[in-house]
Amino acid sequence: EVDRFTGKMIAQFFGPGMVDTIGNQTVLCSGVTMGGKVAIEQYLLLMIWHMDNLMNNKVGKGDQAHHNVLYYMGDMARQTGINKIQ
Repeated sequence: EVDRFTGKMIAQFFGPGMVDTIGNQTVLCSGVTMGGKVAIEQYLLLMIWHMDNLMNNKVGKGDQAHHNVLYYMGDMARQTGINKIQ
């Protein structure tokens, strides 16, 4: 289940509906992302695009919120070179 810290970030950047959608999932920490060169490049491009285009001028540390939303909404799985988190 999403902890208060991550839930607050997800609600801040994506609204409370997103917390309802992915709130029963395990929190994935964006600070321990690993992978091969192609996967990391794709991950970083996706995160940068997502944060640049979806922050809606909101200020704050939203990396973990974006990381969890991208994973649980299936956006990472659609990227070439990114495998399922194990």
